[in-house]
Amino acid sequence: GQRTATVLVYLADIEGGGATAFRDLGVAVTPEKGKACIFFPSLGGVEGCPCDLRTLHAGEPNESNEAEKWIAQLWLREEPEYIATVPEGSRAEDALDGVLRLLPTPTA
Repeated sequence: GQRTATVLVYLADIEGGGATAFRDLGVAVTPEKGKACIFFPSLGGVEGCPCDLRTLHAGEPNESNEAEKWIAQLWLREEPEYIATVPEGSRAEDALDGVLRLLPTPTA
């Protein structure tokens, strides 16, 4: 079923950057441990479009190399049962060889 709400729960404080930015709304949510951001991507907003394009969002760069951004993401769906599907070739196992090629070769 369609995603009716998205909840981002911030699990760590970040000083300097790391906000969740909603470009089309001109809003950036600063991550604060214990706070949450909820938005509703399926409310429409554009005639004939099943989703609200204004809810497109991205994480801004973290200006500090010391802090990591940790979030928990919850998707609330209109159907009570969600069956995940994975497109051909996009499982983690399918990417393993490519990832291993990127790792440095151990030296003795």
